[in-house]
Amino acid sequence: MYFAPLKIPHYRNLWLGQAVSQACDALYMVSFMFMVKKLTGSSALVGLVLAIEGLPYLLVNPFVGVLADRIDRRKLMLASDLLSASILVCFAVALIFLGANPPFALIALTAGLLSTSRTVFLPTKNAAIPMLVPRESVLQANALSLVTQNYMQVAGLIFAMTVLAALYRQSPAQFFVGVALINAAGFLWSAMFIARLPKLLPDRESLSTVRPLADLMGGIRYIRGHAGLGALVVLQMLMTLMISPFYVVYLEANDVRFGGYPVTLMLFEATFFFGMIVGNYVVTRLQVRRAGLGFVGGLCVTGLCVAALAWSYSAPLFVLWNLIAGLAVPFAQIPVSAYLQTEVPDAFRGRVNAVYLMSAMGIAPLGMMLGGLTIEWVGLFRAFLIMGFGMVTVSLIGLANGAFRRLRIEFGAQSEAEAPSASEARQQATACPSSTASSDGA
Repeated sequence: MYFAPLKIPHYRNLWLGQAVSQACDALYMVSFMFMVKKLTGSSALVGLVLAIEGLPYLLVNPFVGVLADRIDRRKLMLASDLLSASILVCFAVALIFLGANPPFALIALTAGLLSTSRTVFLPTKNAAIPMLVPRESVLQANALSLVTQNYMQVAGLIFAMTVLAALYRQSPAQFFVGVALINAAGFLWSAMFIARLPKLLPDRESLSTVRPLADLMGGIRYIRGHAGLGALVVLQMLMTLMISPFYVVYLEANDVRFGGYPVTLMLFEATFFFGMIVGNYVVTRLQVRRAGLGFVGGLCVTGLCVAALAWSYSAPLFVLWNLIAGLAVPFAQIPVSAYLQTEVPDAFRGRVNAVYLMSAMGIAPLGMMLGGLTIEWVGLFRAFLIMGFGMVTVSLIGLANGAFRRLRIEFGAQSEAEAPSASEARQQATACPSSTASSDGA
């Protein structure tokens, strides 16, 4: 049952394309932040680069959702992969000429361009999965997609800890160039399999206008009129604010407590992702359908583990809390993703996923910048506590919200009270803001 979606050829192509590119994503993310830290020595600048990466999710992502509800989703994903590969090849060429000390402006520009390209892919992929698998297989497809992402991230980190760590000791410049080129190859691999997908034309039933802004507002009004979805967007935003400084704080902990070696940083990351692999399997086996309660429980446990890292000065203890946090995260992620894909009509799926990702990533620039500043203001110990207990607080807010608490995946017929039909959704999207606001269930 766990691998059943792979029997579907089109989903298998999407899965094969993402497997390698996601390993490269993990490799690039950790290595890139490691490069910024080594070149600048500033946690605040690490936070700034992470903030630049998060900014496109706030500025571009909502309109990407409009595109995903208008044109072939396969073409959007393919264009994103090819553009991402081109950006990284150009970055590698620049590093060859500049050596191991590229200007900070080049790093920041590359981070922003690559993130802009990836904002196109993520909501489009999320909207496309229900078009490739039966409704009753969406939960398994999401779990398999997430567990593959985590597994390949572990594989990428293990590769970095062995082959690339040895390369870094010989030549930091070759290390950074190698990471960029390997990641570019991963995107090209993904593009090869995305190109094999059929046309993924969305249901355009709700698009009564050619004005993108009006369509975007229609998607937002749909969320406001849907019980629990408004609460989910707000809670996701608050959670991201608490968790977005994670890489900044991780890098500081690696420097202060564990010698600043890339192998220790990647070990902690690999442990976290291994926990997520196991957690993904458990969520799928249990068929967790209570999306709201899963979000609350998973986030609460994750927050307690992050807070416990404040007192973790030995590598084994740091590994333990990362492992438990990784086990808890899928309970918050998978049911919510499956809920958005099964309970939202296809005509709105791209925009709803885009707004959800905007809430998840749009606030990240602020959190990332505050992460570096928080370390400098209150120190590493208190930074862990602020992040951890902040997550716990967000989970308690979700528990107190009845509409959010009742979010549930229904693989049978949808309840009209929970999920409007396509025609009802279209009426909500074209309703005036004042009438929609009065029906806000969040």
